[in-house]
Amino acid sequence: YERRVKNLIKEDGKQPSELQRTQPVGYSFFNLRALLVIANVAERLGDERYWTVDEERGKCVLKSAVDFLEFFMNNPDAVPTNSLSEIKPSPALAEVMLAVAKRFPELDYAERAKKYSDEKSLWLLEPII
Repeated sequence: YERRVKNLIKEDGKQPSELQRTQPVGYSFFNLRALLVIANVAERLGDERYWTVDEERGKCVLKSAVDFLEFFMNNPDAVPTNSLSEIKPSPALAEVMLAVAKRFPELDYAERAKKYSDEKSLWLLEPII
């Protein structure tokens, strides 16, 4: 958990290694998807640390990464990056929001995800195991 999540995702949800790449949005989503798969597999094996509030940070680390990406997608100028491509709302954001929606139903992630994907394609998104 410490090596996989806490070292890759900072307290504010940023993934600094991914933000330094030439396509920070794509790499951030790719990395977060992989971490969500690991979190779900770990949970099935009885390790719920990935989905609980981290005692040092006072919040769920994976949730903070999703929240940061949502902020980033809505405020691309607020985060300095080496981006070579335009940042625009993405179905990838809907996908990761739906992955955390199961764990935090009170925060309306599923409803907010609709903003990033049209109704027709939202149901097509593969749930992250």
